[in-house]
Amino acid sequence: MRYWGVSIAFVRDGVRQIAAVYDPPNDELFLATAGGGAMLNERPLRVSACTSLDRALIMLGYVYRHDLEAHLRLRRELILSGAEVKDHGAGALMLAHVAAGRFDAYLEPHMHPWDASAGLLLVEEAGGRVLPYPGKEGLQAGGAVLAKT
Repeated sequence: MRYWGVSIAFVRDGVRQIAAVYDPPNDELFLATAGGGAMLNERPLRVSACTSLDRALIMLGYVYRHDLEAHLRLRRELILSGAEVKDHGAGALMLAHVAAGRFDAYLEPHMHPWDASAGLLLVEEAGGRVLPYPGKEGLQAGGAVLAKT
């Protein structure tokens, strides 16, 4: 499965201003500017209209530095609530796909800013909601990511 991309964000004074995520295998370019909306190959993006957990496709990111038992408990609870839970392994691209309405939410306990910043702006500009990022520790430390419709 070819699931990877290039993610670039411009952040000024802690505020995400410009975002680009490129998916080379599919030749898809996701772009957003603060207050200017989000686009996919020059077409406007909108997040999914799904508001029900039991109908949601949720991407749940996991890497070795996360607590495995906590991850498995959360995954279990989401599945028992009726959600479909997946992880394709490229957080920035999964966030772009939330912005495009292909996935209903993305959750990861910790992401570095180079992986999260562009995708978070895409989701916001496509009408979605995100947790405050990066959190108390500041941009260099990264933080938890939750992006949803």
